[in-house]
Amino acid sequence: MLSGCAWFRFDAGDLVAKGDAEPTRGRIEGLASVEIIDREGETIIQDGMKLAKGTPIILEHPRGILTTIGEVVFAERTTHDGKAATLVKADLFLTLPLGKLVWDHAIGLQKAEATFRLGFSIEGKADERDPADRLIVRKSTVAALAVTMDPHCAPSRWSPMWAKGFIPIAGEGRSSADRLTKSTIGVQQQGAAFATVPGSELAPLVTQGAPATAADRGAALLALLGRLKLDAEDLAVAHVAKTIPTSTWAQARDTYRSHTTGQGVSQ
Repeated sequence: MLSGCAWFRFDAGDLVAKGDAEPTRGRIEGLASVEIIDREGETIIQDGMKLAKGTPIILEHPRGILTTIGEVVFAERTTHDGKAATLVKADLFLTLPLGKLVWDHAIGLQKAEATFRLGFSIEGKADERDPADRLIVRKSTVAALAVTMDPHCAPSRWSPMWAKGFIPIAGEGRSSADRLTKSTIGVQQQGAAFATVPGSELAPLVTQGAPATAADRGAALLALLGRLKLDAEDLAVAHVAKTIPTSTWAQARDTYRSHTTGQGVSQ
């Protein structure tokens, strides 16, 4: 499993910025690559893999105008079953028919509690191979990241997270409602983020900025909740769902309410 990451089930359709008539982007998250022998016999060394912010998300291979349906917005190094890996967050463009189609399909699989997830497949160039073993790619550049049903690297799977429009958050320029984590409510968080120079590779570990005072942090949180139409119960339910990975959103809500009111809620 991912080191330092907690996966939990919930209905991504519930986490929609209801202030917008139609959401414009759908956030997805998963593993782009893992440092294991893939189906083609190759091993991609993760520390040598360049994956830039803005890398196109495409529907299957190869790249094309009509099959470009989103973009990478964040990536960081992680591990999967003890092997180096790259975690990616990307946005599908819901304003495009194919982007919306893929998003709706992923949401449908999630609601059906499918036992499988859609996958990622990297498309790019091998810049340097190991001279002793040409199947080991020491350095590579990712030109596009494909969403697919059959990734060459079996663990490279992703899940839909939530849909959103462009919603301003205090302290950011062109921004949107992001993850409900410490970074979005103004608490400093360690994480490998992208450098700001277009086309740059993954930046080293950096500290994200935060509002300086408790009042600023509180104001940022209230602004975020207002924009997302979420309340304190939603946050509590998300925490319960994260704590109990096998629970659905409805089950987590019932668990929370049973502890706060003394009686469960069923449906």
